[in-house]
Amino acid sequence: STPTPSSTPMPSTTPTPSPTPSSIPTPTETVLLTRVELQAYNHILTAETKEIQPRIKLINTGDTPITLSDVKIRYFYTKDSVINEIYTCDWANITPSKITGTIVEMSDTKPNADSYVEIEFIDDAGILNPGENVEIVSRIGNSYALSMATPPYSEWNYMYDQDSDYSFNSSSSSFVVWNKITVYISGNLYWGIEP
Repeated sequence: STPTPSSTPMPSTTPTPSPTPSSIPTPTETVLLTRVELQAYNHILTAETKEIQPRIKLINTGDTPITLSDVKIRYFYTKDSVINEIYTCDWANITPSKITGTIVEMSDTKPNADSYVEIEFIDDAGILNPGENVEIVSRIGNSYALSMATPPYSEWNYMYDQDSDYSFNSSSSSFVVWNKITVYISGNLYWGIEP
């Protein structure tokens, strides 16, 4: 009988392990955060008044210095029958002349806000370092009322109804954390709730 040739064994292939993606290390860095807190109360607590007198304290609660000229603070209210309004900074723990305020009538009015005063700082107002605060004593009102002058008859009844003002704090006579006054830094909202 003719012997059957034995089959030649085929070389076995060893599977190549598929490469596992190496984990990409995420860079670790210290993130320095800008945070602020605003405290406030109203010096005049009666509903009807010729002047709105907010007392505001802005505190740097973050890790980074804040350039004050980048900061805007808005106090929202209804102007009611008052005309020829102006803003006055009576006192601050920095030079008051470094603080300005602009009365703005809102194009998109809300039930308790048709206007706001935007409080700003001039270019050389300086830096607010972590842990520091700026305290501001302000008045908003008719220009005659703020100057203690007798107004024209047409402006005699310039009275605010503060009970209808969004940012009005009717219950505090000293500084409390208050989120109905907003703070913006470089145009971004950093504190508070808009109406």
